[in-house]
Amino acid sequence: MEKSIGPRGAKIGPLSASQGGVSLNTAEEGKPKVPSYSVYTAYDGQMNVQALPFIVVEMRSWTSEQVPDLKQNPPPLNESMDHLDALIDGMWLRPIDPGMPELQGK
Repeated sequence: MEKSIGPRGAKIGPLSASQGGVSLNTAEEGKPKVPSYSVYTAYDGQMNVQALPFIVVEMRSWTSEQVPDLKQNPPPLNESMDHLDALIDGMWLRPIDPGMPELQGK
């Protein structure tokens, strides 16, 4: 069963971003579920502002069938989304001194 994720709004630290992806079950019919997913979160940057480039965070899962060194299959999507949300929420912009003129007053 395939499930679309988004598109929806998200935050990468303080920046407004977009998020989307797909989740599906890669197990053969009649076998236990094997979650597989790919989720992109992206900020499109600001033209001519070096301090605010394009940023993308990609979360992809791999199954033990795809990568034999893995000891187990990926966790359910909702568990991984919690980790992704914590990661992108914790990202921040490093202040620079002197401040960039393009960012003054923002």
